[in-house]
Amino acid sequence: MDRSPRGRVRSGWKAAYDAYPVGVVSLPRTSLLVPLLVVGVVSFVFVRLEQGEGSTFVINQRHAEALTAAGVARIVKAAPENVGGPRGIRASCMPLGKGELGNPWRCSISYPLGRQIDYLVQIRLNGSYSGSDQVIREHGQNVPGSGQISGCCIVVP
Repeated sequence: MDRSPRGRVRSGWKAAYDAYPVGVVSLPRTSLLVPLLVVGVVSFVFVRLEQGEGSTFVINQRHAEALTAAGVARIVKAAPENVGGPRGIRASCMPLGKGELGNPWRCSISYPLGRQIDYLVQIRLNGSYSGSDQVIREHGQNVPGSGQISGCCIVVP
């Protein structure tokens, strides 16, 4: 314990704090500051080295997966037979257009209980799709329907 100028007894951190002269940085402060600076510099260098020139992105864009009938069918197959109904077990799609996206597509989806539903599908540049002009095939009969499908994530070139 230490005595203050007024004669009172000092204890704890206050006495330890007053023992250091003004302008001297304490050891606990420097022991935190140096590792933080080292981590900051190392992180900066690591990020700059891993950033690269963007050549990986350019290569991936040049070799983007072509829009294929199998790729479209794989995504469209997930459409349910009706709201809350089972998903398709098989699907096949065929582009009817000549453009980059091949719009429109005729997709036929087979469901677990034997029903097959055909849709006219439009694919958007962002990979989303929507299908309408439903034709239901069941027991050898074709019946027009009003159902629609929509979804996302078709890989487009």
